[in-house]
Amino acid sequence: MDGVIVDSEPLNKEADKWVCEQYGIKVPASEWNNLKGKTNRDIFSYLIDNFSEGGNFNPEELSQAKKRRYLEIAPLRISLVEGSKDFIHQIRQLADKIALTTSSSKAIQEMTFNIFDLHDYFDEIVTGDEINNGKPHPESYLKTLEKLKIEPRHAVVIEDSVNGIRAAKAAGCRTIGITTSFPKDTLKNAGADYAVDKFEEIYRVILDNY
Repeated sequence: MDGVIVDSEPLNKEADKWVCEQYGIKVPASEWNNLKGKTNRDIFSYLIDNFSEGGNFNPEELSQAKKRRYLEIAPLRISLVEGSKDFIHQIRQLADKIALTTSSSKAIQEMTFNIFDLHDYFDEIVTGDEINNGKPHPESYLKTLEKLKIEPRHAVVIEDSVNGIRAAKAAGCRTIGITTSFPKDTLKNAGADYAVDKFEEIYRVILDNY
């Protein structure tokens, strides 16, 4: 969802930084890209362990603070990735089943679906609330495959983050990377079978190869 359907990664980063400022956690700028695609719980566990300078913080407390902040700022500023909803409508006519796998919470997923009227498109949804191990661990995609009742070799995953691609590949899925967050070379090096700039290209890759 984040970085693929909606252009929310800048808002997520803004909310993460806001929480860190509130708790006095100083994070080097070089760290933020490595956190894309991870659950809030994993993000704040990592930041607390590495940058809190001994602060006794609870990752769940920080995760909830981030969710509240995101839900405050996102409704007025979030936007669709160009071509994403048209693609979803097109692929709905072509694919047997469509699922959404997101590291975001159920509350954020539902808010996003309400804003952009996405409720009728997906057969299954897996959110960060349902998993114990965030990306790049494959749990979220394995759970999605289980819900869909399909084999990994029959699934094509669209991802924008290195962690997401690694998770999808570890689950055994074919993967297409879109360059909303990382350049093509980075996505390919992470394991993406294809890397493209726009949704029009994704539709063509699927038609030609799958």
